[in-house]
Amino acid sequence: MEIFSKCPPYTPDFVKLAESYGAQGIRVFKKEEIIPAFEKAKAKTDGPTIIEFIIENEELVMPMVKPNGSITDLIMERGEE
Repeated sequence: MEIFSKCPPYTPDFVKLAESYGAQGIRVFKKEEIIPAFEKAKAKTDGPTIIEFIIENEELVMPMVKPNGSITDLIMERGEE
């Protein structure tokens, strides 16, 4: 099953959007940045934090909804397609 989905090129800068509402915004590009991002988010106690994860289009992110499916048609692991 090869179905790729991505955000269109007009997707907002979620870090700037979070900051415009007084929240903390963090962008994660690499796996190694995940734990530090969560630690930074947990350390901020005076408001919300938005973490944006940048992934490759080819990544299989689980869980995902089957094409033309509903939220009850989740694919939980590779091979369930």
